[in-house]
Amino acid sequence: MGQRLAMEADDIIVRKPSHQLAMGGIYHLRRRRGGRAAPTSQTGAQNREAIQLRALEREAAANRTLFETFLNRFKESASTEGTETPEGRVISQAEVPGRPAYPNRKRLLMSYLLGGLLLSCALVIGLHLLSPGMLSPEQIEQQLGVHAIGMVPHLTGKQLPHEHVQEKDASGYVEAINSLQVSLQLTDPDQNIQAIQVTSSVPEEGKTTLVLSLALVLAKSGKKVVIVDGDLRRSSIAKKLGVKDTGPGLTDFMIAEHDEVAPFITPHEPSGMAFMATGQAKYVSAADLFASERMQQLVAILKTEYDYVLIDAPPVMAVADSRVIGQVADKTLFVVRWNKTPKKVARAALQLLHKSQVDVAGVVLQQVDLKRYGRLGYGDSGYYYHYGRYGQYYSS
Repeated sequence: MGQRLAMEADDIIVRKPSHQLAMGGIYHLRRRRGGRAAPTSQTGAQNREAIQLRALEREAAANRTLFETFLNRFKESASTEGTETPEGRVISQAEVPGRPAYPNRKRLLMSYLLGGLLLSCALVIGLHLLSPGMLSPEQIEQQLGVHAIGMVPHLTGKQLPHEHVQEKDASGYVEAINSLQVSLQLTDPDQNIQAIQVTSSVPEEGKTTLVLSLALVLAKSGKKVVIVDGDLRRSSIAKKLGVKDTGPGLTDFMIAEHDEVAPFITPHEPSGMAFMATGQAKYVSAADLFASERMQQLVAILKTEYDYVLIDAPPVMAVADSRVIGQVADKTLFVVRWNKTPKKVARAALQLLHKSQVDVAGVVLQQVDLKRYGRLGYGDSGYYYHYGRYGQYYSS
């Protein structure tokens, strides 16, 4: 700023001769006017000179004013040149950073961990909601409105469950069956429960396996047990026991003229129990057969000769046989396969049984994966706590 004013002042100073020239012209004209009066012919020339004089005076005054203005501004700039206020100030000294300012690795790591945790929780909740099956006794009671009286673990390996029961007396699987037996008796302590129907909502739920395992455990405890194969369409008791289904059985007794049941029952010497196969006689309707007085008579006779009569009934949603058999049985066990049986199907099957006035003792949760059961957070599931937490106490 100061340099620019100085240059402008120098320019004005350089132009000073023209200013002096104008002043000289003014002085010369004034002298001529102060002299003797010129003739009349010279009046026009004097007027023009007077106009020129006034123009030069105005120009000289303007130049003088401009010169004085620039000179004052130059002096002011020169006087304040060393006292200018800086536009910024130092707040703190710059330091060399010890780590990069971006990206913040610690913050990113925490964000990733938190995001992974939230995503895992959302995934678990989503899988839990999308799962059609039931995973715990609490879910069974909440979804089906029926008490869960037993939970049977899943056995790995090629050995069949009833073979496992015969060979190992103190395994976790056997203890689960024993607990189921006790829970069944406690459902109605005042009633002598002998005839027990075992059924499910759909096939492949594990009801036949449960019948064989329960019968073997009862037989090993000294009880007289007989299994009645009530699944006339898809019989599997004889096949699982390794016995040929060629002799007389249930249907043959229904058309027999005598009441002796021994010829229609096959003993199973390795286990000490007995079973009644489906038989060889032809029949018109299984539901009519089970609803006959002959079926009630058969159950009454078996209850007098055996301590327990276990009836392997067909699935509820497939045929109506189990609803008819349930009316002659003392109690009915309803089997639900762990994490597989759809809630809606099981609920519909139980409603059919209740409408038929079948006494359902409770639900048995079959083929439970104890490791997944514990990981899913059901290890503290009430009475079944020891299954999830201490299931490995017994060698399987």
